[in-house]
Amino acid sequence: MNRLRKRRIAAKQRGAILVELAFVVPVLMLIVVGMFEMGMAWRDKISTTQAVRQSVRVVSHLGNDPTIAVDREALLALRASMNSQWDIVTYVVIYKAGADGDITNPLCHSQSVTNVCNYYPISMLTAKLDLPGDAVWTDASASYKWSLRDDSVTAPDHVGVFVEIDHDWQTRMFPGGGVAITSSAVMRVEPEVG
Repeated sequence: MNRLRKRRIAAKQRGAILVELAFVVPVLMLIVVGMFEMGMAWRDKISTTQAVRQSVRVVSHLGNDPTIAVDREALLALRASMNSQWDIVTYVVIYKAGADGDITNPLCHSQSVTNVCNYYPISMLTAKLDLPGDAVWTDASASYKWSLRDDSVTAPDHVGVFVEIDHDWQTRMFPGGGVAITSSAVMRVEPEVG
């Protein structure tokens, strides 16, 4: 009789373990998939930030030289630094930074604003970025002209580069299809050394 009772208790415990497992496994899978998705998004954020820093270095170094298409060179540096992620860029803004380093005019996220920012949607970048610099990329055609960027030693302008990318979820387990990731960097326009 004792053996029969022990077998019944053991059978009930096995059933309880399966029920507990049915509750725990989906939660653990959600945590693992969430960690993977956040890791991929973090990777995209880090690589975008590095590319933006490289691009703003180009803008800062070239300063206000009217003979060079400064914004085009910065965008080419951004594209080269982003490699395969270039196809997920939504838009790029090259802007005159405020005191806190932010974009001072919210319209810059949808259009160019005179003497404040140059807005480059991906449709324009894919169509014109590979065209020769002197054909399309002129200082006169820019809203935020690089020739007017102050590179004086006493009070130089600070210029920034802002990028938004569209990161899609890899596993498609989360709603919304993806998330927009933004990154920006600001540097002062370097004075021209005489």
